[in-house]
Amino acid sequence: MGALCRFALFCYCCAMTASQDNSGQVEKIIESYFVYILKCADGTLYVGSTNNLERRLKQHNGAKTGAHYTKIRRPVSIAYREQVLNLSLALKREHEIKSLSRARKLELIRLGLSTLRQL
Repeated sequence: MGALCRFALFCYCCAMTASQDNSGQVEKIIESYFVYILKCADGTLYVGSTNNLERRLKQHNGAKTGAHYTKIRRPVSIAYREQVLNLSLALKREHEIKSLSRARKLELIRLGLSTLRQL
């Protein structure tokens, strides 16, 4: 991984966050991302990605935030999640899952991560 960007506490290019410990030393922490499938109240599925799954679920179910698609299909719940190393991989995997048919997405949810790459 490259050096942490000097312009921000988070660098998307290397998916790292800087934090200071009590001694004033800056350490690098790898931040992970999640690709997820939500099950909406009407039975439809929504695919997304985030670096904070708990916060994003609250946004989807919140009064004023979240994707328009889920705003009118609340409540939503997490049916599937997959952890990846960085934003680029999350966006690629999100695209892969979105391109699956509904039947394949349901199969992914049912089987989980263990057989993920066989789909």
